[in-house]
Amino acid sequence: MRVRTTTLHLGLFVMMGQVFGCGDSGSPTSTDAAGTTGSTETTESEDESTGGASINTSTSSADETSDTGSSGATTEPHDTTGTTGEPMTTSDGSGTSDTGVGSCGDGIKDEGEECDGADLGEFTSCQALDIEHEIGPGGQITCSPSCELDTSGCDICYAPYKNEPCDNNSNDRMHALELNCALLNGEDFNELNSTSLVNGSLSFHAPDSDSWRVIRQFGTAIDPDTNKPYWSARGGEKFIALSTGNLDVPVGGVLEMASGAAQSGQNGENDNPDNLVELPGVMNHQHGGFDEQDPEVLSPFDKCEPGLDCSNTLEEHWLTGTGKGHDVLYFEFQVPVPMGTHSFELDFAFFSAEYPEWNGDDFLPFSDIAIIWAQSEEYTGNISFIDDGQGNKQPLVTLYLNERGLIAFNEDHEALEGTGFDGVGGTTGWLKARGNAMPGETLTLAFSVIDRGDKLIDTVLLLDNFQWGCSACPQGTVDIDGSCGITLQ
Repeated sequence: MRVRTTTLHLGLFVMMGQVFGCGDSGSPTSTDAAGTTGSTETTESEDESTGGASINTSTSSADETSDTGSSGATTEPHDTTGTTGEPMTTSDGSGTSDTGVGSCGDGIKDEGEECDGADLGEFTSCQALDIEHEIGPGGQITCSPSCELDTSGCDICYAPYKNEPCDNNSNDRMHALELNCALLNGEDFNELNSTSLVNGSLSFHAPDSDSWRVIRQFGTAIDPDTNKPYWSARGGEKFIALSTGNLDVPVGGVLEMASGAAQSGQNGENDNPDNLVELPGVMNHQHGGFDEQDPEVLSPFDKCEPGLDCSNTLEEHWLTGTGKGHDVLYFEFQVPVPMGTHSFELDFAFFSAEYPEWNGDDFLPFSDIAIIWAQSEEYTGNISFIDDGQGNKQPLVTLYLNERGLIAFNEDHEALEGTGFDGVGGTTGWLKARGNAMPGETLTLAFSVIDRGDKLIDTVLLLDNFQWGCSACPQGTVDIDGSCGITLQ
């Protein structure tokens, strides 16, 4: 039996209206994104044939907009009373008709009723509902005065937790992440299977258009086990490559770099901002996690101070050495969190030419870093952190990746052929970064790759496949599938 109550359908439309906006009055409002110190905001129209963009160094307005809405009609509850509002009875006053259907309100679920008072029939819990949306562990079903099931107290997940890909014929950066697809006119995308950015919220800081690409494949190596490229899309057809150096023009969507280019200086320093003493945009290196009972004691993921790093993973690394960032690429955007949705995730891979030579504590001031940052009512801070196996969290740099055994391919491995890191670097495999969010809120996500100490030795971050999760991810766990932070695929 598939329950389709008036209350359930009405709840869906109301919830979707709250999240995505219905009509002009419900449209989401834009929020100005914080800029990068010393950087220039840019917008660009991508062209795979050139691999670059036409740069406009004025204030960035998003090249992706959101104007989705939903509408729908509900059915009226079935009439269980007479015109006087009293239960329908037979002439003998028995409260039953000759059809054998009982009276709504007598506390007994009869034929034609979904429930009656405390008698909920087979649907005694939210989890018993047979609907196409995932249901959380909390909540309770009740019975309405008209003897229909009221599911408004259930934690029903309305997430498009599999955002359908739309990047096959698009070089749009957000489409490459499986976002903003509902804006494709004439395509089969809507608020039920895609997530639109808050209008005007995309802020992309990369004056050097050669520091990023939307591509189908990175490098030329083919995995013999799968007969597919080692580095291809995890969702849809395309993904994003971000670099602290310069990336060549892709051919047919394939980005091929000269052997050793990531360390030779051939593709070294780019024209993105240098000498930053603070992290860009909404990011902040300062500790933000404190003990709930004693605010003087650091405690990551406990009490999060607004605007600071609740993971407590960035400050030590950022203040080591010069405390400056170079060749900084940064972007951020905002998305509405669907109702019943408590987490999100995306795939990434991290390449660095500092591995293995500059891979120790003595070289930490020169360790390039990649940061994935979330700003939510639930949590604010770095989500690209690594557990060192002792319960300590560390930032995304090669030293800690190597200590945790997450460097999957070294400089001599065939997986690096054509990436520019062959012979001079190392990389993770595809990993996941997860974080928590609050249903119905506006979530800010930000991404950055930063050279530390030098300006020549390169790092590349690949990003793809943003998805929602109905359940929250646990903090502080070690390499457990589904935990927050970085986990194996």
